[in-house]
Amino acid sequence: MLARKRAEPLLREGLEIRRQALPAEDWQTASAESALGSCLARLRRYDEAEPLLVNSYSILKTKRGPADALTLETLTQLIDLYQAWGKPDKAAQYRTNKF
Repeated sequence: MLARKRAEPLLREGLEIRRQALPAEDWQTASAESALGSCLARLRRYDEAEPLLVNSYSILKTKRGPADALTLETLTQLIDLYQAWGKPDKAAQYRTNKF
């Protein structure tokens, strides 16, 4: 848990750099959002993690495709988030790829 707490500010900084340097909805920015979202989910800060993971999944699915490794990793992180957060219905929706 301590490593994740230490990683959070670095992940936020990396995301901000990408947001400033890259066009809106660039897959690299989405990848950074996914990493920060995953970190926050593991810190049980689900309400902060959710919008990052949802947005990054949407962008990655569009830009890299639904079968891409980064897209699938983010999809798994979303499912794990909703399971840990006690929202199995939301997890099931992502399992069946209804988004």
